[in-house]
Amino acid sequence: MEDIESPVSTAPGEGTSVLMLIPLREAAKRLGMQATTLRKYLSRHRKAFPPIYRVDQGCKRRLRYITNRDIEAIRQTVSHGVMRFSDPHFIRT
Repeated sequence: MEDIESPVSTAPGEGTSVLMLIPLREAAKRLGMQATTLRKYLSRHRKAFPPIYRVDQGCKRRLRYITNRDIEAIRQTVSHGVMRFSDPHFIRT
């Protein structure tokens, strides 16, 4: 996990919070779903969850990261292992 040290104001007059970047595979584990399912969800909801990529120095690959706020927003759409999406074209496999 990595921290972004750019302060994000939570509300006027309150303190700042730090956004955490979590790799896609670890985020999928935290959400209790497969990484391919999460990747598909994020690609269909690209406007709500814009992609954040960082380059892995070991193998020079781009890895997708998700913020902790995005994980909480996605978790709200998941109920008891059943995904309830507002997208009518989502096909569960």
